[in-house]
Amino acid sequence: MNLYLSISMKRLGVHISRRHVKKGDFSVQKLIEDEETLRNLLLIQKSHSHGDPNLTIVGTLFGKRYSVLPIVFFDKMVLSGMVIDASPENIFVKVTKTGGIRFFIHPRNIVSRKSLSKEQEQKLLHTLVADHLTPLFEKVCKIANCKVPHLQSLVSHNLYQRSHFLQSKFPDSKITAEDVLRMMTGAELFQNQRNPLDFTFRKAEGGSSTAAYIRKHCCLAYLQHEGDKSHCCSTCPHIHKK
Repeated sequence: MNLYLSISMKRLGVHISRRHVKKGDFSVQKLIEDEETLRNLLLIQKSHSHGDPNLTIVGTLFGKRYSVLPIVFFDKMVLSGMVIDASPENIFVKVTKTGGIRFFIHPRNIVSRKSLSKEQEQKLLHTLVADHLTPLFEKVCKIANCKVPHLQSLVSHNLYQRSHFLQSKFPDSKITAEDVLRMMTGAELFQNQRNPLDFTFRKAEGGSSTAAYIRKHCCLAYLQHEGDKSHCCSTCPHIHKK
Protein backbone atom coordinates (compact mmCIF):
# COMPACT_ATOMS: atom_id res chain seq x y z
CA MET A 1 0.00 0.00 0.00
CA ASN A 2 2.74 2.48 0.90
CA LEU A 3 4.54 1.89 -2.41
CA TYR A 4 1.28 2.40 -4.28
CA LEU A 5 0.57 5.56 -2.29
CA SER A 6 4.04 6.97 -2.99
CA ILE A 7 3.73 6.35 -6.74
CA SER A 8 0.17 7.67 -6.83
CA MET A 9 1.06 10.89 -5.01
CA LYS A 10 3.90 11.58 -7.42
CA ARG A 11 1.64 10.94 -10.40
CA LEU A 12 -1.02 13.26 -8.98
CA GLY A 13 1.54 15.98 -8.32
CA VAL A 14 1.39 16.05 -4.52
CA HIS A 15 4.81 16.06 -2.84
CA ILE A 16 6.00 15.83 0.76
CA SER A 17 9.04 18.07 1.21
CA ARG A 18 10.85 19.94 3.96
CA ARG A 19 11.59 22.59 1.32
CA HIS A 20 7.92 23.09 0.50
CA VAL A 21 8.15 26.89 0.59
CA LYS A 22 11.09 27.06 -1.85
CA LYS A 23 9.61 24.47 -4.21
CA GLY A 24 6.23 26.18 -4.40
CA ASP A 25 5.42 29.50 -6.04
CA PHE A 26 2.99 30.58 -3.33
CA SER A 27 0.72 29.24 -0.60
CA VAL A 28 -2.95 28.43 -1.08
CA GLN A 29 -3.57 31.21 1.44
CA LYS A 30 -2.12 33.69 -1.05
CA LEU A 31 -4.42 32.32 -3.78
CA ILE A 32 -7.39 32.93 -1.51
CA GLU A 33 -6.30 36.40 -0.41
CA ASP A 34 -4.74 37.75 -3.63
CA GLU A 35 -7.22 37.81 -6.50
CA GLU A 36 -4.58 38.83 -9.03
CA THR A 37 -2.40 35.79 -8.25
CA LEU A 38 -5.37 33.46 -8.65
CA ARG A 39 -6.49 35.18 -11.85
CA ASN A 40 -3.00 34.78 -13.33
CA LEU A 41 -3.05 31.06 -12.49
CA LEU A 42 -6.39 30.66 -14.29
CA LEU A 43 -5.10 32.63 -17.28
CA ILE A 44 -2.04 30.37 -17.50
CA GLN A 45 -4.35 27.35 -17.51
CA LYS A 46 -6.52 29.02 -20.14
CA SER A 47 -3.52 29.68 -22.40
CA HIS A 48 -2.58 25.99 -22.32
CA SER A 49 -6.11 24.67 -22.86
CA HIS A 50 -7.42 23.28 -26.11
CA GLY A 51 -9.62 25.56 -28.18
CA ASP A 52 -9.12 28.82 -26.24
CA PRO A 53 -11.97 28.23 -23.74
CA ASN A 54 -13.60 31.02 -21.78
CA LEU A 55 -12.83 31.49 -18.09
CA THR A 56 -16.05 29.78 -17.00
CA ILE A 57 -14.83 26.54 -18.56
CA VAL A 58 -11.33 27.02 -17.14
CA GLY A 59 -12.71 27.77 -13.68
CA THR A 60 -14.95 24.71 -13.68
CA LEU A 61 -12.09 22.51 -14.82
CA PHE A 62 -10.01 24.01 -12.01
CA GLY A 63 -12.29 22.21 -9.54
CA LYS A 64 -11.67 18.90 -11.26
CA ARG A 65 -7.91 19.48 -11.43
CA TYR A 66 -7.74 20.62 -7.83
CA SER A 67 -9.49 17.48 -6.61
CA VAL A 68 -6.16 15.64 -6.67
CA LEU A 69 -5.36 17.23 -3.30
CA PRO A 70 -8.52 15.93 -1.56
CA ILE A 71 -7.89 12.57 -3.25
CA VAL A 72 -4.42 12.35 -1.70
CA PHE A 73 -5.91 13.50 1.62
CA PHE A 74 -8.35 10.58 1.34
CA ASP A 75 -5.65 8.11 0.26
CA LYS A 76 -3.40 9.04 3.19
CA MET A 77 -6.18 8.47 5.69
CA VAL A 78 -7.26 5.15 4.20
CA LEU A 79 -3.94 3.58 3.21
CA SER A 80 -1.46 4.93 5.75
CA GLY A 81 -3.58 6.10 8.67
CA MET A 82 -2.28 9.67 8.34
CA VAL A 83 -4.09 13.00 8.13
CA ILE A 84 -2.89 16.12 6.32
CA ASP A 85 -3.33 19.49 7.99
CA ALA A 86 -4.51 21.24 4.83
CA SER A 87 -4.73 24.71 6.34
CA PRO A 88 -4.26 27.07 3.36
CA GLU A 89 -1.02 28.47 4.78
CA ASN A 90 0.45 24.95 4.97
CA ILE A 91 -0.01 23.98 1.32
CA PHE A 92 2.30 25.47 -1.30
CA VAL A 93 1.51 25.42 -4.99
CA LYS A 94 3.67 25.47 -8.09
CA VAL A 95 2.18 26.17 -11.50
CA THR A 96 3.87 24.20 -14.28
CA LYS A 97 4.67 25.60 -17.71
CA THR A 98 1.60 23.83 -19.09
CA GLY A 99 -0.75 25.15 -16.42
CA GLY A 100 -0.71 22.08 -14.19
CA ILE A 101 -0.65 22.37 -10.41
CA ARG A 102 1.82 20.72 -8.08
CA PHE A 103 1.35 20.71 -4.32
CA PHE A 104 4.08 20.73 -1.66
CA ILE A 105 3.45 19.81 1.98
CA HIS A 106 5.92 19.79 4.87
CA PRO A 107 6.02 16.42 6.69
CA ARG A 108 5.29 18.15 10.00
CA ASN A 109 1.80 18.87 8.66
CA ILE A 110 0.99 15.17 8.32
CA VAL A 111 -0.01 13.41 11.52
CA SER A 112 -1.01 9.90 12.55
CA ARG A 113 -4.72 9.27 13.04
CA LYS A 114 -3.84 7.23 16.12
CA SER A 115 -2.37 10.31 17.78
CA LEU A 116 -5.59 12.29 17.35
CA SER A 117 -8.85 12.34 19.23
CA LYS A 118 -12.04 12.12 17.18
CA GLU A 119 -12.55 15.85 17.63
CA GLN A 120 -9.00 16.66 16.47
CA GLU A 121 -9.40 14.48 13.39
CA GLN A 122 -12.73 16.06 12.52
CA LYS A 123 -11.19 19.50 12.90
CA LEU A 124 -8.57 18.64 10.25
CA LEU A 125 -11.27 17.30 7.93
CA HIS A 126 -13.34 20.44 8.51
CA THR A 127 -10.29 22.59 7.75
CA LEU A 128 -9.86 20.97 4.33
CA VAL A 129 -13.49 21.50 3.34
CA ALA A 130 -14.49 24.73 5.09
CA ASP A 131 -11.24 26.69 5.36
CA HIS A 132 -9.42 25.54 2.22
CA LEU A 133 -11.67 24.29 -0.58
CA THR A 134 -14.71 26.49 0.04
CA PRO A 135 -13.02 29.93 0.16
CA LEU A 136 -10.69 29.00 -2.71
CA PHE A 137 -13.56 27.84 -4.91
CA GLU A 138 -15.57 30.94 -4.02
CA LYS A 139 -12.71 33.14 -5.26
CA VAL A 140 -12.27 31.04 -8.43
CA CYS A 141 -15.97 31.32 -9.21
CA LYS A 142 -15.98 35.06 -8.59
CA ILE A 143 -13.19 35.50 -11.15
CA ALA A 144 -14.36 32.90 -13.67
CA ASN A 145 -18.14 33.30 -13.35
CA CYS A 146 -18.74 29.63 -12.58
CA LYS A 147 -20.67 27.93 -9.79
CA VAL A 148 -19.21 26.88 -6.44
CA PRO A 149 -21.50 23.82 -6.07
CA HIS A 150 -20.33 22.56 -9.45
CA LEU A 151 -16.70 22.62 -8.32
CA GLN A 152 -17.60 21.02 -5.00
CA SER A 153 -19.55 18.27 -6.77
CA LEU A 154 -16.54 17.48 -8.98
CA VAL A 155 -14.41 17.00 -5.85
CA SER A 156 -17.08 14.91 -4.15
CA HIS A 157 -17.53 12.72 -7.22
CA ASN A 158 -13.81 12.04 -7.42
CA LEU A 159 -13.82 11.06 -3.74
CA TYR A 160 -16.63 8.58 -4.37
CA GLN A 161 -14.74 7.24 -7.37
CA ARG A 162 -11.56 6.97 -5.33
CA SER A 163 -13.29 5.13 -2.51
CA HIS A 164 -14.70 2.60 -4.96
CA PHE A 165 -11.30 2.19 -6.63
CA LEU A 166 -9.40 1.64 -3.38
CA GLN A 167 -11.97 -0.87 -2.18
CA SER A 168 -11.49 -2.79 -5.44
CA LYS A 169 -7.70 -2.63 -5.35
CA PHE A 170 -7.27 -3.15 -1.60
CA PRO A 171 -10.25 -5.19 -0.32
CA ASP A 172 -8.94 -5.01 3.25
CA SER A 173 -9.42 -1.23 3.12
CA LYS A 174 -13.16 -1.44 2.37
CA ILE A 175 -14.48 -0.47 5.81
CA THR A 176 -11.88 2.26 6.29
CA ALA A 177 -12.57 3.73 2.84
CA GLU A 178 -16.31 3.78 3.49
CA ASP A 179 -15.80 5.40 6.91
CA VAL A 180 -13.43 8.09 5.62
CA LEU A 181 -15.72 8.90 2.68
CA ARG A 182 -18.64 9.27 5.08
CA MET A 183 -16.58 11.54 7.34
CA MET A 184 -15.38 13.75 4.47
CA THR A 185 -18.80 14.18 2.87
CA GLY A 186 -21.21 13.76 5.79
CA ALA A 187 -23.17 16.22 7.93
CA GLU A 188 -21.43 15.34 11.21
CA LEU A 189 -18.43 17.40 10.11
CA PHE A 190 -20.70 20.48 10.05
CA GLN A 191 -22.68 19.78 13.23
CA ASN A 192 -25.44 18.12 11.22
CA GLN A 193 -25.69 21.01 8.77
CA ARG A 194 -25.14 20.22 5.10
CA ASN A 195 -21.57 19.40 4.15
CA PRO A 196 -20.55 21.26 0.93
CA LEU A 197 -19.24 17.93 -0.39
CA ASP A 198 -22.51 16.09 0.25
CA PHE A 199 -23.85 14.93 -3.11
CA THR A 200 -25.69 11.83 -4.30
CA PHE A 201 -24.38 10.15 -7.44
CA ARG A 202 -26.05 7.60 -9.67
CA LYS A 203 -24.11 4.41 -10.22
CA ALA A 204 -22.97 3.76 -13.77
CA GLU A 205 -24.44 0.64 -15.36
CA GLY A 206 -21.71 -1.96 -15.54
CA GLY A 207 -19.36 0.56 -13.96
CA SER A 208 -15.67 -0.26 -13.75
CA SER A 209 -13.31 0.49 -10.87
CA THR A 210 -12.54 3.86 -12.49
CA ALA A 211 -16.05 4.78 -13.68
CA ALA A 212 -18.44 3.61 -10.97
CA TYR A 213 -20.43 6.81 -10.44
CA ILE A 214 -21.91 9.41 -12.80
CA ARG A 215 -21.03 13.03 -12.15
CA LYS A 216 -23.70 15.40 -10.89
CA HIS A 217 -22.37 18.21 -13.05
CA CYS A 218 -20.34 18.22 -16.25
CA CYS A 219 -16.77 19.51 -15.94
CA LEU A 220 -17.27 21.30 -19.33
CA ALA A 221 -14.12 19.77 -20.84
CA TYR A 222 -16.01 18.84 -24.02
CA LEU A 223 -16.69 22.52 -24.72
CA GLN A 224 -12.99 22.89 -25.50
CA HIS A 225 -13.76 20.72 -28.54
CA GLU A 226 -16.62 22.73 -30.06
CA GLY A 227 -19.19 20.90 -27.96
CA ASP A 228 -18.29 17.49 -29.38
CA LYS A 229 -19.63 15.07 -26.77
CA SER A 230 -17.30 12.33 -27.92
CA HIS A 231 -14.80 14.25 -25.77
CA CYS A 232 -16.96 13.91 -22.64
CA CYS A 233 -15.48 12.04 -19.68
CA SER A 234 -16.65 8.45 -19.20
CA THR A 235 -18.59 9.56 -16.11
CA CYS A 236 -20.21 12.64 -17.68
CA PRO A 237 -23.97 13.10 -17.11
CA HIS A 238 -24.34 14.10 -20.78
CA ILE A 239 -23.63 10.54 -21.88
CA HIS A 240 -25.50 8.86 -19.02
CA LYS A 241 -28.89 10.51 -19.32
CA LYS A 242 -31.79 8.83 -17.55
